[in-house]
Amino acid sequence: MNCLYREKVYKCGEYLEAHIYPVFAVNKKTRRSRYKPSSETQALLNQKNAELYYTRLANANFTSDDIKLELTYNDEHLPSSEEEAVRNEYNFIRRYRRLAKKAGVNVVKYFAKVERGRHHHHIMITGGVSYKEIAELWAPFGYVRRIAPLMFDEKGISDITRYFLKEKNASRRCRVSKNMEKPVEIERTGRLSQKKVAELAKNTSDYTAYSGLYKGYRLAEPALAFHNLFVERDYIVARYYREGANIYSNKPSYSKRKGANADDCTQTIEDSLFGAVRDF
Repeated sequence: MNCLYREKVYKCGEYLEAHIYPVFAVNKKTRRSRYKPSSETQALLNQKNAELYYTRLANANFTSDDIKLELTYNDEHLPSSEEEAVRNEYNFIRRYRRLAKKAGVNVVKYFAKVERGRHHHHIMITGGVSYKEIAELWAPFGYVRRIAPLMFDEKGISDITRYFLKEKNASRRCRVSKNMEKPVEIERTGRLSQKKVAELAKNTSDYTAYSGLYKGYRLAEPALAFHNLFVERDYIVARYYREGANIYSNKPSYSKRKGANADDCTQTIEDSLFGAVRDF
């Protein structure tokens, strides 16, 4: 069976994500049967794909000039439903845009999610409005529990997007502004040989070898590699940051700041990423 390796690269602001996987020239008469993952495996894959999608989107559209908010309610204004909470969120963002425009910020982007239980809001949004004005804007409903500039590390703000999506099917409750720019996607096939990919898969911590693949970028963390016994080929996912990018190397993860077990989250991500055979 003829096989070439394809690179699917996403450029997201100061960050780059590379997926390296095999593609096959299959005779229609001998086409292999598709692998159908179990419902549990599919749910894990859906979760991981949502995390990857929203992380790329956030890295491509926000900078350290932008902010993260957590808005809570007092007892008198606690929403009786999620729909009511979404309306409150929409009205807050609409009023925020007005303040931003007065401050000279004409384009406002946001990524928001309503948290269930005692309803509250997590929002990443374009900066430019003073913290005092934001607090006063939300004051009729409750108080701003947290407000801080976004801090980007070697992986961007993946810790925050992962926290947004920590609940099952949380992606269905996420809302992003329509003016979000999509990451630039580039596909190349045949640049990397099977031998080269096999070497990379054997040593995912070889920062020199991985960083040499994409000029101007450095590997952010050891790559994720998986050898698929079904097709006997290697699959690799590698994340990069641009040389000279303004990053916080010693930033604590958002999960740890919130008191969650970050190690468990990481394990789940790796399991869901490689838990089933993808049919490319």
